[in-house]
Amino acid sequence: MNKIGFPAGVSCGGFGLCAVLMIVASTGLGDGYRNPPSGATALGRGGVRLTQGDDPSVIMHNPANLMDFDRPEVSVSSGLSYSKTEFTASDGTQETSKGSLSALPGVYAVVPLRGGRWAAGLAVHSPFSQCMEWEERGVFCGIAPYYSRMVVIEAAPTLAVRLGKSVAAGFGLNVMWSQLEFRQMFPWLPLPQGRGGPLSRLVFEGDGLTTGWSAGLTFLLSERQRLAVFYRAPVDAGYEGRFKIENPPPAGALPPGATAASDFETELHFPTLLAFGYGVWVTDKLRLEGNVEWLEHSRNDAMRIDIDDNNVLLEETLGSTSLPQDWEDTWTIGLGADWHVTPCWVLRGGWTWLPTPVPEETVMPVLPDAERHILGIGVGFRKGRHSADVAYNLSLDKERSTAGTGNPVEGAFDWKPHLWGFNYAYRF
Repeated sequence: MNKIGFPAGVSCGGFGLCAVLMIVASTGLGDGYRNPPSGATALGRGGVRLTQGDDPSVIMHNPANLMDFDRPEVSVSSGLSYSKTEFTASDGTQETSKGSLSALPGVYAVVPLRGGRWAAGLAVHSPFSQCMEWEERGVFCGIAPYYSRMVVIEAAPTLAVRLGKSVAAGFGLNVMWSQLEFRQMFPWLPLPQGRGGPLSRLVFEGDGLTTGWSAGLTFLLSERQRLAVFYRAPVDAGYEGRFKIENPPPAGALPPGATAASDFETELHFPTLLAFGYGVWVTDKLRLEGNVEWLEHSRNDAMRIDIDDNNVLLEETLGSTSLPQDWEDTWTIGLGADWHVTPCWVLRGGWTWLPTPVPEETVMPVLPDAERHILGIGVGFRKGRHSADVAYNLSLDKERSTAGTGNPVEGAFDWKPHLWGFNYAYRF
């Protein structure tokens, strides 16, 4: 790294500055940026959800399945996630992140039109959100970010049409507003002495508005079999905001041209998603479904950063304002089942395998993304105009080690997330 222009000892924070910038483009609740699927019915199957219109949250899974509704219906759902991460450094030092409790709310509505030939829908939910926090002066002080928060609110107006007796199609517009915040402690003395010396808090804040689209097809192969295809277009989301250095650095520490605050701009690259599903009623009470997804995470190969006058910090510390990520495309596989025990009660279960797109070289403490197996269970109740669902997902994560990979954050991450889902729907 080029360290020209920094006072003696400041270069030790170079990777810390790199890390806080890299995490802007690597934030999510696992599986890259994505949150778990919307609605407790999908969660009850471990995320399997492409071929059947169980409740209005199908707007986000496959809009073609809006044709399964013969009456207007509204549903309100919430996911509740809790996670805690343990890190063990190569020298044996251990630290545990602060417990993160996050709500993932959603509201969905479906209205059949023109005698069932068309259907309209609207979803408002949070497809990408995350928050994680470590100790300010802990093991990552001066090396990596200690805090990150990402909030995304998406509105998705949708239209579906029946193209014939055996084919339905749906199209949705995705309007996304997002807000980002990241914090990193920056020492002005060499580590490890720097942890006890003068520190500045680097804060990056920004928000942005962008649009994308999605489309789906459902084919009725027979009375008992369905085939589904779903596509979500890639999105490049721009963010604008402020960069500031809190706790002023020692006199003369900043290189010429740098300031205590400046504008901040960056861009996130949300992946292309292509998914296929097959569902079959094995008996009158038992339905099985399998899903396969391809996600183009490799769009995140590098990220451009612009902090205006403070670009000199990047250029003199990192030698560039473009940061490598080297994410990889992934395939996910899932199997789910519904067992209709009685006309009112249904039990659900499922499994999904989620490989991680993040290579070990770019794993960050606020996104210790790892390969995982999701096990889901759920129960639903339907009677008259009312329905309710609850679900639980257990994530079996593979420990993520960065030892010997060249990642300055060297050690092993053990992530323990839990997810609950709740859903209520009303038919008019």
